[in-house]
Amino acid sequence: MLGTSTISFSHTLLLIGIVVVGMILAGIVVLISRTQLSPSDGSEPGSVIRSWIAISLVMGLLVFCAAAFLVEEQSLRSTLFGGLIASVSAAVAFYFSSKAADQARSDILNAAIAMSQGGIPPTGFTAMTPPAGKVGERYSYEFLANGQPTPRYTLAEEGGLPTGLALAANGALEGTPTTAGNYTFSVRATNAAGSFTTAQITVAIAE
Repeated sequence: MLGTSTISFSHTLLLIGIVVVGMILAGIVVLISRTQLSPSDGSEPGSVIRSWIAISLVMGLLVFCAAAFLVEEQSLRSTLFGGLIASVSAAVAFYFSSKAADQARSDILNAAIAMSQGGIPPTGFTAMTPPAGKVGERYSYEFLANGQPTPRYTLAEEGGLPTGLALAANGALEGTPTTAGNYTFSVRATNAAGSFTTAQITVAIAE
């Protein structure tokens, strides 16, 4: 009966039904979303279990709202509203703290892998001053960075290599220049333990 200080058995079953159905629907929605949508930045999607639990915790809001309006006793209603606030707070805290925990676990795993491999991140280059070149003449230079295991080399986002030259994964800058000019770029050395990027390097190509 509405307006009483207790909740009837039928209302209790109704509230339990809301929780069960809500949790099932939340799980279905999360699974569909994870399979149909992908992040635009290419990063991995978040944990399905984490998202499902967070949404299920929010279901507590509906339960406490319904229960609060089924009773008339002020003290009990206040207790139920307190539970409502706690439920929402728990959902938000769980979701974001779990995201931080996921990142922490990832960092620890990466560090453990690097340590198991005797990994040492690159901290500098011992060869990073390529000489000038000339149009039409074969050009070859090899970048070299420290670190263990042996780093792989890529061109950093800023700048561009001289036309006709290419940077290999082993650090070899080779090719035949086709256009004169001063070309500024940066090289990044990366291994399992980390990465290091040079300052801007300028290579002059003469006619």
